Amino acid sequence: MRTDAAGSAQARLPRPRPRARPLRAGVAGRRPLGGAPSFHGDRPRALRSGRHRRAALPPRADGFGHRASGTRAGRAADRGPRVGAGRPQLALRRPLARGVPNRARPPRPQSAAGLLGRPGRRRPRPRPLGGAGLTARRGPSARPVARAEPPPPPRTFAPRARPAPETHGGRDGRPRLPAGPSSSQGPALKPLPSGGTIGVAAPASPYDARSEVLRGVEWWESQGYRVKLAPHVYARDDYVAGNARDRAEDLNALFADPEVDAVQALQGGYGSAQTIPHLDFDAIAANPKPFVGFSDITALHVAIHRRTELSTFYGNGLIGVGSAEATGFTRERLLAVLRNEARGEVPRSPDDPYVRAINGGTVTAPLLGGCLWLLMQTMGTPWEISLDGAILFFEDYKAPPYYVDGMLTQLQLAGKLEGVVGVVVGEMKDCDWGDLRPASDWARSRSLEDVLEEHLEPLGVPVLYGLPLGHGKHLASIPLGVRYTLDADRRTLTLDESPFDA
Repeated sequence: MRTDAAGSAQARLPRPRPRARPLRAGVAGRRPLGGAPSFHGDRPRALRSGRHRRAALPPRADGFGHRASGTRAGRAADRGPRVGAGRPQLALRRPLARGVPNRARPPRPQSAAGLLGRPGRRRPRPRPLGGAGLTARRGPSARPVARAEPPPPPRTFAPRARPAPETHGGRDGRPRLPAGPSSSQGPALKPLPSGGTIGVAAPASPYDARSEVLRGVEWWESQGYRVKLAPHVYARDDYVAGNARDRAEDLNALFADPEVDAVQALQGGYGSAQTIPHLDFDAIAANPKPFVGFSDITALHVAIHRRTELSTFYGNGLIGVGSAEATGFTRERLLAVLRNEARGEVPRSPDDPYVRAINGGTVTAPLLGGCLWLLMQTMGTPWEISLDGAILFFEDYKAPPYYVDGMLTQLQLAGKLEGVVGVVVGEMKDCDWGDLRPASDWARSRSLEDVLEEHLEPLGVPVLYGLPLGHGKHLASIPLGVRYTLDADRRTLTLDESPFDA
């Protein structure tokens, strides 16, 4: 029976380690190490899992858990530096170091080639697909690697074909519209004869209900006139009445039609300016006829006057004159203007005859203008409105004071107000505070009259505000481009020159 001391001495003896299995022959890139230990294959499972008693084996000088013997140390030196020796060793966090101070983590098996799996096996390295740097990385003797198929060339699209330049207004850059009058000046306008024919085109927005068109036709017929609708008057393309070319061709055809005595727009809305590059201004000048419309039709009024110097009429379209809301004042005034029976003072509203003079004085000059928003849209175009020596007339609809402020500021900065000799502000429908606008729309600080005073008083010319010219209940149709006398002291606007004079 052995003693306790002997038993303790035997217990402290290290266990014999199993001999390492040599690598299989033929494994490329690795030479057999004989009895040299590998990183994991020559260690028992208990040692590989870290469950052996560290107290039994002193720590190794190479940082892998136990000190190697002299023979093993010599063998390790013979085989050169270990894999990953040049990589930085990251210190483990304290909970993962299992209580061993200053212990460095060995390199991960994925970082060292050939150390995955069981001994003798090697995980194949991923091969690059090829490229300019392949030879430099693997050397000139590297085995050729199949190159990937080149990507298909990017798809190219042929440029969109552009239409040929137009004869009357083009699309190559800016529309070609001379600023001067046409060289084909025709005869003067003729008043609408009894039993004459009204030609109707839709240069702007389309109708909502067909009955709106029929009501206007029936009203003209009740007055003893005939109505000729253009071929595309019932066309619709979202918020415009068909494409711009068709709308312009309808206007060209009505002016050239000898049966038509006056041309009336279906209504305003939006889109009249789109037709201007397609209008035949020479044909319009050679066949002058009264042209009636308002609101968005302002674009056509300005362009026709700049190109032909013809007078046009700011009045209701077909839908407006036939509407159930149209008043007798509006209809009678339109007939009087077209029949050449409206010379004299422009009438005031029968419901509210008050007219305000912002600046006093008297002046006689041609009157030009229309809807303020549409006048702004002519800026920068070949048919930009010219107001030198003219009385400026404008009105608008649902434009709050800061809108009007911005538009008048633009006219002032563009120099359009420097040459005016007078200003007539028509009815600004629903443009002041409280006119169908929510209280939170803007902080109320200025009224519409405040804005008008700020911009128009410094001009030092007669200014009149409040005549029934615009989108209100009553519309007093007026001819544009002819002479008026603006007497702000008496608060009157008088038509001095008939648009039908030779």
